[in-house]
Amino acid sequence: MIEPSLHPLKQQLDVSDPLAALKAEVTRLRLQNHFLRTVVNEMTSGVIVADAQPDYPITFVNRAFCTITGYAPEEVIGRHCLFLQGPGTDQAAVTRICEAIAAARPVHERLLNYRKDGQPFWSQIAISPVRDDQGRVTAFIGLQTDVTAQVLVEQALAEREQLLRAVGKMAQIGGWELDLVTQRMVWSEEMFAIHELPIGEPPTPDVALWFYPPEVHHLVREAFERCLATGAEWDIELPFRTARGQSRWVRSIGQPVWEDGQIRKLRGTFQDITRSKENELALRASEQRYRMLADMLPGTIVFMFDTGLRLTLVAGADLKRLGIDAARFEGQCLTDLFDEPHRSVLLPLCYQALLGQSSRIDYTFRGEIFDTSIMPIERASGQISGGLIVGRNITAERQITADLLRAKEAAERTERAQAAFLSAISHEMRTPLNAVIASAELLLTDTLTPSQRSLIETIRIGGEALLALVNNVLDLSKIEAGRVEIAAEPTDVRAIVHAVLNLFKREADQKGLLIEAVIDPHLPALIVSDPARLRQMLMNLVSNAIRFTDRGGVLITASVIGMATDHPQVEIAVRDTGTGISAQQRSHLFQPFNHVDNDQTRQSGAGLGLAISAQLAHLMGGELTVAGQPGQGSTFTVTLPLQPVAYSPPVTAGQSVASGQSAVLRVLVAEDNEINQQVVLRLLQALGHQVTIVANGVEAVQKVQQQSFDVILMDVQMPEMDGEEATRRIRALGNQIQQPRIIALTAYALADVRERCLAAGMDGFLTKPVRLQDLRNALSTNPVPSQPSTVNTWQSDPVIDWTVFGELLTALVDQQPEIVTRTLALIQHEFQQQLDQLRVSIARGDVEQVQRLAHRLKGSARQIGAVRVAHAAKALEHAATARMQLEPLFDALQYAVTETLRLFAESQSRHENHR
Repeated sequence: MIEPSLHPLKQQLDVSDPLAALKAEVTRLRLQNHFLRTVVNEMTSGVIVADAQPDYPITFVNRAFCTITGYAPEEVIGRHCLFLQGPGTDQAAVTRICEAIAAARPVHERLLNYRKDGQPFWSQIAISPVRDDQGRVTAFIGLQTDVTAQVLVEQALAEREQLLRAVGKMAQIGGWELDLVTQRMVWSEEMFAIHELPIGEPPTPDVALWFYPPEVHHLVREAFERCLATGAEWDIELPFRTARGQSRWVRSIGQPVWEDGQIRKLRGTFQDITRSKENELALRASEQRYRMLADMLPGTIVFMFDTGLRLTLVAGADLKRLGIDAARFEGQCLTDLFDEPHRSVLLPLCYQALLGQSSRIDYTFRGEIFDTSIMPIERASGQISGGLIVGRNITAERQITADLLRAKEAAERTERAQAAFLSAISHEMRTPLNAVIASAELLLTDTLTPSQRSLIETIRIGGEALLALVNNVLDLSKIEAGRVEIAAEPTDVRAIVHAVLNLFKREADQKGLLIEAVIDPHLPALIVSDPARLRQMLMNLVSNAIRFTDRGGVLITASVIGMATDHPQVEIAVRDTGTGISAQQRSHLFQPFNHVDNDQTRQSGAGLGLAISAQLAHLMGGELTVAGQPGQGSTFTVTLPLQPVAYSPPVTAGQSVASGQSAVLRVLVAEDNEINQQVVLRLLQALGHQVTIVANGVEAVQKVQQQSFDVILMDVQMPEMDGEEATRRIRALGNQIQQPRIIALTAYALADVRERCLAAGMDGFLTKPVRLQDLRNALSTNPVPSQPSTVNTWQSDPVIDWTVFGELLTALVDQQPEIVTRTLALIQHEFQQQLDQLRVSIARGDVEQVQRLAHRLKGSARQIGAVRVAHAAKALEHAATARMQLEPLFDALQYAVTETLRLFAESQSRHENHR
């Protein structure tokens, strides 16, 4: 093709001259090369030529290549021919290209390459080797076509096809098309899946008909023929059997395809509706069961509705009496049936049922009350198919309940009147009885004749017996009325047993009886129980034992049983060598006003003690039992749940003081607040004790391992380690240290805080502000702390509790007067510092820090009697916890601090002037 264009040039040259011929050939080749470059550069596909060297460097690219890739020719020449690869390039295709180039074979591949700006594009690549006259490969030429648009279209089509397949599979819907001219059938993949056939050539219409039972063949033919004749579409549900013999239900939809006014094709969908059909049949069966059940149950009505609120079932034995026509109601929508106020009450609950939520209300319909439940109906798949309204007529029940309530109220009024009568009569009886007993005791101190002493002793004994009877009657009435509260406090069983023994020792000695107590050494020193009620039961049992024993004695034992089980118990038994008791007597022994001994001369009681004891044992979670035989004595046994206090301290120097002896105690104060440290220090020094102060629980644990203490006053809330954890660690040291008594010191006075402190191993509880007398009592008797008195909101409280502040002032002045000035200066500095920290934290929005600082300030203020500051800090703490506005409460706190410091200063001035 080049030769004709160069022919005139050949004619002009003298080819007989070799040099001229060479020049002519060079000129021809240049023209040919220029022509080829022009042709190649005008191509829309990229052309790339690479040398056949090992690294296949590029020697030429055309203009289209540069346009497609964004590279300039000088940026490409010399680079490897496959330099356009990127992270998304198919390496398998690259490998195939490399293998073909190495074998000098032509290769065709579609490859994802990357432009200079990093954008990917798809290339259709064709690479061929170029050989010289000797057949050697000298270069490779590649043709690169940008097929990105085509690939994107193919991908979109593939994604759509994949989506249609997935949707069809999810919905179990297949698609089909029948060419009426060629009789060729086309099926989607789901069609084969529904028929349970392998993907391949679909069956012909005649063969496909046999997937249906013979009894429905006519329905298929009629739909098919009607469509061909009139163009009518069909939508029918039919039973179906797969190629593997599975019975199913299918929905077939078909419609004609018109071309040039004629039906050329039929196409449609084919859906497996087995599950929904089974649900429908199950729903019908369920409706029938509900109908039968509702008709059988008197006073019950049932309404069933679908997801469109259309009633599918109305049944019940009371329908006619209520004027409800089931036939007229079924098929109607609830929105059309309900009038106000029924619409606004029931419709929202019906909608909630369709969302899966059940409701239950008392509903009044035509003057009668129905216990009405509205609930969803779920299919086996979990899908909600409707709702159910079940109403049970409870009008008569409500009337009975109202009658019972009135009777209960009348009984309670009677009980209250009885309690008031007992209270009044007991008061009236106690007053003269106390006079009689006291007078008798006074007379017994005078010089009397034996006859007079005997008569007066009889008066005293009779009076005490009558007083005991009054007390027992009151106790029994409280128990039977359920007004007895059982406490849960640390209880020293040993102390109670010995106290009761000492109480009755004189009476036993007078009868010549021996009375002793044996206590199990494994019994914990403290258990959680009600000490007052335990003492009352034991006194009743010992009193009875002495009364019915003429010779021998009474033995009290306290032991632990079932320690290896999950439910250990304390067992307290009272054994006597008295008259004993028969099996018949045991059967009614614990009934009120019952006597074991029919001898009236021995009935010195009313028969209430054992009844009261038995009921108290039951209220405390245990029981009272009796064993014995006539003439062989009796054994009364109380068993109670064993719940030991977390730690029962051994007898220490501190406990010698607890028994009332006066001694200097070594006291460790664990308190992080500097003001509280100084206050407690001065109070303890005023009581004459030795004091060591630490600032947190970690230091407290370290300090007890360095020296011995009799008592620790342990703040509950401290940094680094709180008081509860510190107590647990101190108790865990066991015999490695001298275990001290530990008394909680906290601003909290709640019952759960006390229980946590006791469970951690503490022995007592002091609430802030700590008063001198409270501290003295705690160190001497270690009492269980009483509940705090209620306080009003801080705005209505006095600024200062002068009782607390006065005790503090007195304690300070009694030691060194100048300490007062230093302490008040410390208080002022501490208050101001905490206000500054609060101001910064509020400005930063750090509510957690505000909460901590306010809590700390509250404790400091309570300790020194700064009531207004304490309550303002408490209000700020609660506001921070609730994420409320803090600035107004901070202003109130600031004012409270200013006012408090002013009053403190005035009080100090007056005190100094008075001195």
